[in-house]
Amino acid sequence: MKITTDAKNPPPNHGVDHWCRSKDPWHRDAFPSELQPQIPHTGKRAHGWMAEDWCGNPMLFVPDGTVYVDGLHVPAETAKAAT
Repeated sequence: MKITTDAKNPPPNHGVDHWCRSKDPWHRDAFPSELQPQIPHTGKRAHGWMAEDWCGNPMLFVPDGTVYVDGLHVPAETAKAAT
């Protein structure tokens, strides 16, 4: 089964307590202004899903458009071949 993450479709739940909508936490806009010149991620800030553990601690960020086939993340070229 192929899943592409978007606002209504979170990634598969592999040991994650829950997913919440978020923006890229490593984008320059996520940091205080005095640190922004040191952050390489610029351009449009991606939306996606933040995995949180049972205490609400962020674990990882998955941007919208990420493709999973049979529950596993796959590169875009492989995902195209799987359809």
